[in-house]
Amino acid sequence: MAVRVSKPEFNLREKLLELDKPASKIIGQITDLDAWAVSSNYNTGNGSVDITSNWYQFANQAFFPKIGNSMTQSSGIFTFPKTGLWRIDFIVGAWNQHNHTINYFGGRIKYSTDSGGSYNHYYNSYDAIAGGSDHGANTVVGIFNVKNSNSTRVKFDTNTPNNTNIFGSATQMRTGAIFTRFGDGY
Repeated sequence: MAVRVSKPEFNLREKLLELDKPASKIIGQITDLDAWAVSSNYNTGNGSVDITSNWYQFANQAFFPKIGNSMTQSSGIFTFPKTGLWRIDFIVGAWNQHNHTINYFGGRIKYSTDSGGSYNHYYNSYDAIAGGSDHGANTVVGIFNVKNSNSTRVKFDTNTPNNTNIFGSATQMRTGAIFTRFGDGY
C-alpha cells in the first residue's frame, strides 16, 4: 500500500496580497500594546518587595510602538483596558551595589481576579549576582486570560535575600513591563 502525501498549495499571489494589509493583520492579532518603566534606582531590602512607585508610561516614548488602549496604574497596581489574552513581559535589572552575597534575585508577576483583594504569583524568574558590583537582568513572561477587566489586577515585585539595587531610568527600560493583548479570551 502506497501512502500519498500532499503538500498544501502555495499561492504566491495570496502571500503578496498579505503585505497590503494593515500592520496589525501582518503582526497577528495584536490589538493593544503598552509599556511602563521604573524611572529611578531603588534598594529592595530583604525578601519580597512590591514595586509601588516611580512608574511611568514608557509607551509614550517616540520609539515605542504603542497600539490601542493603555493600561492604567496606581501605586504599582495595573488594570487592563479590556478582556482578552494578554502577554506580560516583566524586565528587572539589578546591581549588587552593597557587595552582599546574593545567591539569587528574582522578579515576579502577581495576578488578582478579585480587585486586588488577594494576589498569586504565577510567573517568576530568578538569577544570581555572584559578587560585588555584579550586574544582572531577568525577564519574566506570563500569559493571562483576562475575563473581567474591572476586577483583574497585576503588580510586580522583586525578591532578594539581601539589599539589592534595582535599576530604573527615565529614558530606558531597565526595569519595567510590556503588556500585549494578542487575542480574545476564552
